[in-house]
Amino acid sequence: MSFINVAEGDPATKMIKLLLRHINKEAVHFKRFKASSKQILTKANDIYNAIQQHIEDIKKKTEKAEEPDQTKYKAYTEAIPRLERLLLDYTYDIRDMSSEFVNHSVKNFRTSVASIERWANNWQVTVKIVEQLKSKEFQELSEELKKNLETGLAESVKQDDIDMIKEVQSYAKGSEHKLKDDSIFEAAPEDKMVTGLTELIDKIAIQMDTKYDQASAQPVVKTVLLVYLPFALTTDNEVDSKWAEHLKSKKVWKEMNHALKEVVGHLTDKAKSNEQLEENCKALEQVIFTFTELPELFGPQLLQMINLAGQVRRPFHGRSVVLVYMWYHMALSKDVKAERSAANRRAISTSIKQSIELLVSASTKLRGATTFNDANEVQELTSKFTSRSAELEKFYSLYKLGEKWTSDINVQLVNATKVDNEHYVQTKARVQGPRPARTAT
Repeated sequence: MSFINVAEGDPATKMIKLLLRHINKEAVHFKRFKASSKQILTKANDIYNAIQQHIEDIKKKTEKAEEPDQTKYKAYTEAIPRLERLLLDYTYDIRDMSSEFVNHSVKNFRTSVASIERWANNWQVTVKIVEQLKSKEFQELSEELKKNLETGLAESVKQDDIDMIKEVQSYAKGSEHKLKDDSIFEAAPEDKMVTGLTELIDKIAIQMDTKYDQASAQPVVKTVLLVYLPFALTTDNEVDSKWAEHLKSKKVWKEMNHALKEVVGHLTDKAKSNEQLEENCKALEQVIFTFTELPELFGPQLLQMINLAGQVRRPFHGRSVVLVYMWYHMALSKDVKAERSAANRRAISTSIKQSIELLVSASTKLRGATTFNDANEVQELTSKFTSRSAELEKFYSLYKLGEKWTSDINVQLVNATKVDNEHYVQTKARVQGPRPARTAT
């Protein structure tokens, strides 16, 4: 496979020929900058051929003892050093050029960022060379070459940028990474952390095709490449488990969604400066590569439940106290503390939240203590306490606490329910019953 066929030339163009052939051997293996590499080499070869044509024309003139064309002589002698310099400057860091994606490292995450920076540097080289190919020295070689140099180059840079985004788009929407909305720690499935992100990448891919602006393309693509890294790194079995948890945290995915929303806004009607887009890139990079431990499942919530249980009256005071004990023993469990399934952690966090909401409801709804006009509220709360207890029994079974539930917690629950109901009914009967007869004195 070859992008170009480089013709034999004259001694004056020997360096150009060597450089063209050398770069061509490298470029045919590139999986990045494919379109622009082909265009750059094709245009540079066209310039080389135009120079050679001028040299041949002057040779023929001198062989016929005719006056050489000074214009052509001036044109090709000025074009030669210019093209040599261009090809010498056309130097990629080829470490990542055989990969569609940015390289990621499980040993040193900073090398992942370095891979993105290498892409950015190579992008700058490409844009610089594309502009130099349109220089006056080359255009003056011929009208045909001038027209040729005005087409295809900018379009090839755009194509490479879109291809890079589409590679990330394809990976994010694929099944290799196995990430779903419920894979993200501390986030609810309805937050759509994963599917929402892929939808944003879809929008960027479409907008880059219809509203491409080379001036801001680099930070746009860099942002999308940063988003690719958590997808890729979480699937690598060599990634430290703590880091894998961090990369699937809500903090990371919330920041990624924010950064891509900023890009979408920039590409629609809320254009930002390159400096702003770069700042967003740096902020995203900082969040992704600054390790953060997962938050504890049980923090101030237990203390909150203890305080709320003291505000609940019969017929639920006893059950409220037992509910607190249920969560207390869950919090002591080593298996619960070691839980690293995002779905299971979410289920526990949700249940804790619902238990707090239940205690708040029980502490505020039963206000009619003196009148006992709360039959509807009692029925509603009884159903909710029963539901909470049933769910916690499942947790106890899941985390090898079944014996604790059977021999201790359930016994407390049965007794508490009995005392709650008996004391409530007896107090109601006593308060609402007939007053004792007064003995005449």
